[in-house]
Amino acid sequence: MVNVPYTDPVSFEEHTATSDIYSYAVVQENLDDLYLNGNGIEQSNEEALKWYWAAAEQGCEEAQTKLGDMYLYDRGIKQSNKEAVKWYRDAAEKGHRMSQEKLAYSYRYWEGIKQSDEEAVKCCRTRF
Repeated sequence: MVNVPYTDPVSFEEHTATSDIYSYAVVQENLDDLYLNGNGIEQSNEEALKWYWAAAEQGCEEAQTKLGDMYLYDRGIKQSNKEAVKWYRDAAEKGHRMSQEKLAYSYRYWEGIKQSDEEAVKCCRTRF
């Protein structure tokens, strides 16, 4: 794993200049948090989205969950419950507990998603 200080953007920039940052899902997931919250760098939903997407595509459950949140809360991308559920399901199937809870809630309450108490209970009772 690459050791990159989260609060030192100069060190991060030095690191990214000499490595293939696109292949490190965990680093990408941390970078997207920096952009989303503006910690040490200028806040940018668009940059956060780019890095969440890269990490999520590599199977990072935390990034998949946060990408679902980006869709749900219309942060840098058009709001879509359907897309949020897609990403929550990907993470939930890997055992990500928060995604399982969000997925269960979506089956119970969200518009645009087929309401199913059975699916909501399944998400709460199983680890997929």
